[in-house]
Parts: sequence; C-alpha cells; structure tokens
Amino acid sequence: MFKFDFTGKVALVTGGAEGLGKEFVQTLAEQGADVAFCDVQDEKGKATEKELAEKTGKKIKYWHCDVTDEEQVAQMVSEVVAEFGKIDKLVNNAGRLTYGPIESYSKEQWMQVIDTDLTGPWLVSKEVVKQSMMKNGGGRIVNISSVAGMFGTDAGCPSYHAAKGGVLGLIKGQAVEYAKYGVLVNGVGPGTFLNGGMTSRSKVASNPDTHKKGRCPLKRAGDFGELSGAVIYFLSDENTFTTGQNIMVDGGLTSALN
Repeated sequence: MFKFDFTGKVALVTGGAEGLGKEFVQTLAEQGADVAFCDVQDEKGKATEKELAEKTGKKIKYWHCDVTDEEQVAQMVSEVVAEFGKIDKLVNNAGRLTYGPIESYSKEQWMQVIDTDLTGPWLVSKEVVKQSMMKNGGGRIVNISSVAGMFGTDAGCPSYHAAKGGVLGLIKGQAVEYAKYGVLVNGVGPGTFLNGGMTSRSKVASNPDTHKKGRCPLKRAGDFGELSGAVIYFLSDENTFTTGQNIMVDGGLTSALN
C-alpha cells in the first residue's frame, strides 16, 4: 500500500516564502519531511518559517538565496546539507515574470526572467545533485513548469513563455543525465492558481468570474493544495520508474481548443 511518507527525508524548496512555494513547504512538512526553503523576500521568508514550523511541528528553516547567483546557490546548498545532513527532495519553484509589449521588451527584462525561471533550476539542481544526491544514492527533483510553456498569449510576457518552454526541455535533459545517479526528475505545470504569486497580485486573475468566462473546462482557478498531489507523487519513494515527465495541473486548460 502506498503511504507517501516523507519521515526522515529532507526537502529543499526554492521560492518558498509565499504562494505555491509556501504550499509546497507546508505539504512536504505535513507528509513528514524536514524542509529547507529559500527566497529573496527575507521578511516573508522568516514569517513563513515561524508559521509553518509551529503549524506542522517539523524542522523548517529559511535561507536567503538568489537562484540566479551561482555562488549564492552553492553556498546555500552547502549550508542546508551541513544543517540537515542531506537533501533528498528538491522543488525548483522560484520564478519571475515581467510584462511589456514584445516589440519594446528590453533585454534586461528578458534576462531577468530567463535567469530566474530557467537558469535557476539548472543551477540549484546541479549543486543539490553534486553536493548530496550523488553521494547518497539518488533523490527526486520536481521542476515547476507552466501552461505558459505550451502556448503563447498576448499578455506581454515573451520571456516567461520561453523560460517555461525551456524548463520542459530541461526536465528531459536532467532526467536522462541524472538517471545514472538514481535521481528522478519530473515537472509539474500549474494553470492559474488562486494562491499563485502572480494570480494573487491581480484583481482580474483572482476574480472567480474571470475563470467562469474563460476557456478552462472546469471554469475555475486552482486552489490551495490542488497542485501538491502531483508534486508529492513525483517526489515520493513510491515513484520508482517515472522520470522525464511533465504533468499539467490546469483544470484541462491545455486540452481545450477554445
């Protein structure tokens, strides 16, 4: 019988101070894991650390880390391993999105998103595999992709579409290369979630009427906890033979033609 018990495991979540990242920190702790998480929002990070440690009774600790900075990433991973002893599970969740008309979108805007959303998962995974998973006989990685990696919109975020499309390719490449170390790599792609960082900041996206009139077949946005099931499966020891896959948790959005 599958139990999805993470007792004795250590997880690392990037971008865990709020939104979906905070959900992953809480869910992993509720499944029994001790959880390290990083972000660049120190005030929110420290508040999340305190709140979720008290709520779950598990060891939860926050690190300041910019996932685009190679030295910061290597140092953060080293400190997490020193503090927790290992890293068994990794969720690459940290993300960024900037808007602007594609014809006037600057290179700076482009690189800010590419560096955070695509280069970041590569850097963090590299250090976690090198510093812990290779030495400990394997592990599990989930890269958070997006429906935006599968189709375009006129929202004015070309770098986000490119970065999330790149994450889909990164999942495949990592799965093949890391298999020899016993590391399974998969992706989970959210549609619109009410507790997602971008959605919660938008009056339009957070309005239920927006989704009732939209093309998502379920006619609503996702809510807290509805993304974590897929993440938990991919990270669990019960997942022994699935790697290089991406599942869209989007209410059917990417299956709809109109």
